[in-house]
Amino acid sequence: MKNRFWVSRTDKAAQKFFMEELLSGKLRQGWGYDHAQDLRLVLQKQVDGRKLEAHEQVVMRHRHMAGQGGGWKVGDIIIVPNLPTHGHFSIAKVSGGYRFEIAEDHSDYGHIREVELLTGKHGIAKSSILVDSGLRKTLRNAGRTWNVDHLASAIEKLIENLDDSILLSDATNVERTQAALDLAISPAVEVLKEVFKVGLTSALKHAEWEGVIAQALKSKFPTAEIEATGGPGEKGADIEIKFPTPFEMPRWVVVAQVKDWDGVASSLNLAEQLKTAIETRQIQNEARTEQHVIGALAIITRAKISSDLKLAFDKVALETRVPVSILTGDELYQLILSSYLSNQG
Repeated sequence: MKNRFWVSRTDKAAQKFFMEELLSGKLRQGWGYDHAQDLRLVLQKQVDGRKLEAHEQVVMRHRHMAGQGGGWKVGDIIIVPNLPTHGHFSIAKVSGGYRFEIAEDHSDYGHIREVELLTGKHGIAKSSILVDSGLRKTLRNAGRTWNVDHLASAIEKLIENLDDSILLSDATNVERTQAALDLAISPAVEVLKEVFKVGLTSALKHAEWEGVIAQALKSKFPTAEIEATGGPGEKGADIEIKFPTPFEMPRWVVVAQVKDWDGVASSLNLAEQLKTAIETRQIQNEARTEQHVIGALAIITRAKISSDLKLAFDKVALETRVPVSILTGDELYQLILSSYLSNQG
């Protein structure tokens, strides 16, 4: 049988107690202050045709907890509003049966259904971007327990994303609207990226990439001085990124080599070029104290990086004490695309 989805409220006056019980695998409900209110006894009495006393009749509202008729079954999902705190809710999965055990410290809340808490101790913010508006609306219901099978897909989406920290964050109406827009246009953006990638690799070759990438980096680092330096006097770097520094400190410089390669990038000469770019500029620094190389960047248009080349980059970083990073593939095309789109605005 297909699992079902429910919302079940608890007593607001005992939030801390209910959350502690939920963490220990027990979903409790009130109107359970007398052992005669054990649902198993009450339901059997009803089957036998015996008259229910007033204190027994009142607990019939909880008959779903015992799986009566179309009630809770193992595997069903229960939303528990206002736990652990107001404005949040928890999600639990029914993992076992019903039992009756009056809470000693409260002399009530004897109805217990064994559950597995899925959302942990922090729960989910009701106004999170990922929470469906239909679910937020139904949580305003003042009832004790009701079925929400019509919101199954929205609840399953939350369960699939339980590791996402955004579930803990409240969001404004504007932020939720922006999230809806991002979701709507993301498929179009993916198509655009692929078409742009094909067109760009057809339009540019070899050194033509350097100016395009330098322009894209200017959008990424607006306060930096970025220069395409490729050519006979490049001293190992096709691009220099110079960042302003405070006080009288030397400028920070990142050097980059651009390679328009296909297939697998394995030429160790690239690592040597980066080493040269670092060392020649560090020598200049010793003489003029104007700049300090803080990073090196290998930019490769299409090729994948071989393990030998990665090891060579690590060796350069170790010998020069300057970290070496790699920019290639989708990350590179995203940088260029976002730069040119922002310029269109």
